[in-house]
Amino acid sequence: MIFRDKDNAAAYKWTTEAGGFWEKFGDVMQGGGHKKEKFAGNKTFPKGDYDYVFKIDLNGQMMDLPYNDGQSKIEIAEKFLRHYNLVGEGFEESITNHIA
Repeated sequence: MIFRDKDNAAAYKWTTEAGGFWEKFGDVMQGGGHKKEKFAGNKTFPKGDYDYVFKIDLNGQMMDLPYNDGQSKIEIAEKFLRHYNLVGEGFEESITNHIA
């Protein structure tokens, strides 16, 4: 379990010794994980930092599709297609798979 320890995060485990208690066994270090990507924004997706900005080829034109982890891939794909008036054109599955 991760708990805040003043300004840091610390990892604890439950031990059954002496009636049971949370025992600290290390500090949680921030990894060099994925860096957020900037998106300029449009009428459908607001300007900001996103976990991913995918490049989608729409008939030879590359369009940006911003996406954050945890969002519904299907909803984001449909929203993207509505923005470009492409709903019902058969792109939903390929865009959803590209996000996955």
